[in-house]
Amino acid sequence: MNTFKFDTIIAEFPKFEKDELFIWVWNADKIPPHLGLSRGKNYYSLTYKGADEFVVGTMVRKIKRSEIPMLFIRIESDLNVDLSRLFQSFERAKPGVSTCLSPIKAAFEVGDNVKQLSGLLAQVQQQGKLGSVYGSFLNEDYSSLPVYGWEDIVSRIEELNAEK
Repeated sequence: MNTFKFDTIIAEFPKFEKDELFIWVWNADKIPPHLGLSRGKNYYSLTYKGADEFVVGTMVRKIKRSEIPMLFIRIESDLNVDLSRLFQSFERAKPGVSTCLSPIKAAFEVGDNVKQLSGLLAQVQQQGKLGSVYGSFLNEDYSSLPVYGWEDIVSRIEELNAEK
C-alpha cells in the first residue's frame, strides 16, 4: 500500500489548453479514487461500463455542480498516441483484468508492476515530467493520495459491476 505526497496543490482549475496532458483524480480523498486522462479539450476514462470520451468543459461543469474532490496532475509529456483509440481498445474495467489506470499506464508505456496511481506518479516524477498539480473541493490539509492497495481497487470494481 502506497501513497504519493504533493509538494504544492494549486487551489483552482487548470486551463486545459492546447495539448496539455492531465491525469484527473476523481474523489481524490476516497479509496480508491477514479482516474481519467485529458489532452487539450478531450477527456478519456475507463469505467466498469466501458470507455468514456467527453469534452473537458462538460466534465468540469459536472465537478463544479457536484463539488467533487478532484486533483488535476499536469504531465510534461508529448504523448504520441491516439488516446481515443487507446481507451476504446479496453472493453471496460474488470476485476483483476483492467482498471481505470490500465489505459493511462498503456499511454505512458508503464509496466504491469505499477498497480496504482502512486506508482505511476513516482515514475513520472523520476523522469522529471511531473508538472503542476491543481485541486478543487479538497480539504485545506489535503496533501497526498489516500493509502490503498490493489485489493481495494479490485473490490471497488466488483462492487460497481454488481450494481449494474
